[in-house]
Amino acid sequence: MRDRLVKILDNSMAEDASYKVLSFYEYLDLIVKKPWVTRDTFQLLHDMILSRGVEHSLTAGKPVKHRYSFFEDTEMVGPFIVFGQQKAKENVVEKIDNASRGLEASKRLWILLGPPGSAKSRSMDGIKTALNLYSRSEAGLTYTLLLPTVDERLKDRALFEEDGVYYLQSPLCERPLQLIPHQTRTAFCEELNASVDNETMSKFLQEHPHYDNVFKINVSGNMSPYSQYIIEDFMKTKGISFTEMLDYIKVKRMVFDARTKTGIGSYTPRDEKSQEAGSLVGNIDYSLLPRFGSESHPLVHDYKGELCAGANGFVEIHEILKLSDKFLYEMLFATQDRFFKPEGQPPISFNGVIIGHTNFHEFNMFMGNESFEALRSRTTFIEMPLSVNFKDEEYIYSFTYSNAARNWEQARKHMCHTA
Repeated sequence: MRDRLVKILDNSMAEDASYKVLSFYEYLDLIVKKPWVTRDTFQLLHDMILSRGVEHSLTAGKPVKHRYSFFEDTEMVGPFIVFGQQKAKENVVEKIDNASRGLEASKRLWILLGPPGSAKSRSMDGIKTALNLYSRSEAGLTYTLLLPTVDERLKDRALFEEDGVYYLQSPLCERPLQLIPHQTRTAFCEELNASVDNETMSKFLQEHPHYDNVFKINVSGNMSPYSQYIIEDFMKTKGISFTEMLDYIKVKRMVFDARTKTGIGSYTPRDEKSQEAGSLVGNIDYSLLPRFGSESHPLVHDYKGELCAGANGFVEIHEILKLSDKFLYEMLFATQDRFFKPEGQPPISFNGVIIGHTNFHEFNMFMGNESFEALRSRTTFIEMPLSVNFKDEEYIYSFTYSNAARNWEQARKHMCHTA
């Protein structure tokens, strides 16, 4: 028995070759073979949802209806299946599709609106669970940047050391191409797009028709002030140019995980008087002040806020309209202007997805507050009413109270129908 159990553990812990740390130029070679590793979070979410299939239904005189299997697929969302809510699901996917093309939806704050029990939190838990599983798969392959430093003060934060160089995880899980300076990004991406393997690209586009036969490698967003400082300090200390510094850059596979706040943030507001900005945007790490001497030093910020965790990923905000107006506008800046600003620090780039949820009581108070007029015009509400469809209710009861789910010894065949 022991050998069999050990074998099971070995198989589950074994990592394939894609988990190997790559050099920057190895990553560029990988892009040529698999250009989809450069997808942003909107594109990644869209591909993930559509990967489980879509059913289309036509009714004369009405728009085409789409049923996304993703939300009811236990292999992706685990126990967080959401039955019904077809209109809300269509609206969410429509917004993600629009945002993945760089259109207006990417600049709006999305809020799920519905009464308790309408599966708002459950649907978000499903997306977070699926992101973790999808990013572990070949289809969800993506990478994050590791920063080189020779600063001995930072060696306790290093993931590993190689030839006297310590490698740190970039605090916002920055994508490797965000390292490229803005003035050269256009020419850099043109060269990468021209070098992509045509056969591989054709196959990818065939499997992902929602790209409309066009997928281009683009770079959006900036590195954090922390990462920028580490890179510049490394070049200065080594006395090397930017291109020479690229020889030291490493990247590793990105696996989203809400439990470790890796690429996924989740915030639940307290009462308005005790809300603290640091929970969203991060705080000063006072243990580092003796090392770096100033509260405005880029390395003193701890990057532990939920917006930092999901700056290149996904952020869920529970009961979002309970946030103070200051916090709500912070959300707006993050979605519309693509940055947020901790006190005493430079602006931090935000390239992730924010979805909040709320109930009708908070919604009515929000709509009645004239001071939120500007915020209302930049917010998209997606209604999630309680399910009143008999078949959807039957699925819910079957999933929740079936003999298999409850492990009842005595069969209760008519439980769901009676309910």
